[in-house]
Amino acid sequence: MAATNEPDGTIQGGRRKLRPLIITMGGQRQSHLESMFAHPTMSAHFESPVFSPGVPQRSIRSARGLLQVANSAGLLPQHEWEALSTTGEDLYHQNPLTYLDCLTGPGRSSKPCDDPVVPVLPGREGSQRDKKLHYSIELWWKSKSISRERSVLACFLAHLIAMKRLVEEGFDFVLEDNVRVPVGEETCEAEQERKAYCECAERIWATLDASTKLSAASSIATTNAEDSNKQCHLRYYGWLGSKANLEWIFTTHAKRMRDRADYDDSDGVIFPYPTVDEFRADNPVPTQRECKDNDNGGEEVDGEGAAEEENSKGSGTPIWGAYAYWISREGYEALLSDLRNDVGGILWRGKSMPAYVVKPIDKVLPRRVMHRFGRDAVHVAALPSFVRAPMLRSTIHSQWDVEFCKSSEYQMLVAGQGVGRNTETEENNGTTSRMWHPLYWDDLWLTDDEKKVIARRKDTGDWSFVATNNREKRR
Repeated sequence: MAATNEPDGTIQGGRRKLRPLIITMGGQRQSHLESMFAHPTMSAHFESPVFSPGVPQRSIRSARGLLQVANSAGLLPQHEWEALSTTGEDLYHQNPLTYLDCLTGPGRSSKPCDDPVVPVLPGREGSQRDKKLHYSIELWWKSKSISRERSVLACFLAHLIAMKRLVEEGFDFVLEDNVRVPVGEETCEAEQERKAYCECAERIWATLDASTKLSAASSIATTNAEDSNKQCHLRYYGWLGSKANLEWIFTTHAKRMRDRADYDDSDGVIFPYPTVDEFRADNPVPTQRECKDNDNGGEEVDGEGAAEEENSKGSGTPIWGAYAYWISREGYEALLSDLRNDVGGILWRGKSMPAYVVKPIDKVLPRRVMHRFGRDAVHVAALPSFVRAPMLRSTIHSQWDVEFCKSSEYQMLVAGQGVGRNTETEENNGTTSRMWHPLYWDDLWLTDDEKKVIARRKDTGDWSFVATNNREKRR
């Protein structure tokens, strides 16, 4: 049942307005999101969004720029930053090339040294050579050669900055600025309820309630180790995957998890993050000859870019994207602790690779949290509350924009199937269960240009017109 607003700004039924924190570079994307959250059904359930500034890739091309942003993201050791922000600034203004000498001594920042001015923290992960380097110097050295991957690193740092604000200021979730929301109206007898209904908010609360219920059950002392490790530390409200991967998630993984007795009470609204081992057990990895040649020595670099690996079996990481999520303080601190201890958790290079590659945030985040707290510590919404905007040009993987649209369309159509229960209202406690329904583009808040794209999509029956337009533009 839809909730109506109370005079004090809370929502009838005990709910409060949700607080979004949005990562954005500003401009038109920010304006669109301000308009989206100002929609009557959205403003009734959400506070005005707060924006966390994105990180321009040009701002991290220099050592000074990179380390300033890395410190804002919480990565640098405090004593290193104190030296960089004082002595380092003086050296920089005299000669930018001597900026890092404040850590090692004059002329020694180009190689490991045994008696640096600022001590190197012991106990870090990495090679013997890496362990002799200051964290700041290792981060800079490894990032110098990433070239086109710099935008991925900028995205990574922007998410860390936003996570810090989320846990310190109590926001309900982090959003990227490439999402749209379902604002469709449910059929209600009362006109006031019909106007106040918001599909996006209803999905968020359903996900949050199911996740909280499962976490509360797991906090009760039990002799079953499997039941005692489901405290949620990372919750996805918006996510994606290739169409082949989505088929496996919804037809196999989500149903398999719902059959587990401990997830039965969730009504299928959430499921645990699928592990790579589970995915590969059902979708064997192609042999080396079957794998397509790539630029990273045969290693996977997944995340949004994994769209190129889509095939009939599915491949790569099952879930991509960090469009909308919440992380606990413990989860954030564990993630930051791991990254502070190992630059290789951000930048890595295989034996045959000429340059370092950035690990995408959507790959690092769930794996680090599951490593620390167990696979059931990451809850995924079976009813995504946020959907990637149709044909919004990606700032990192624009060549896969059409594939993102295909995946989003499929996800909307299957996500609501079989989720929920047909039960009557329980008068004793006033709770209501419901069956959820699939979505389509018409259910989303869209810009005028996006509405035109969807109208064209309906006319042609597929996304081929987009590919044709893109080819013509390249010519």
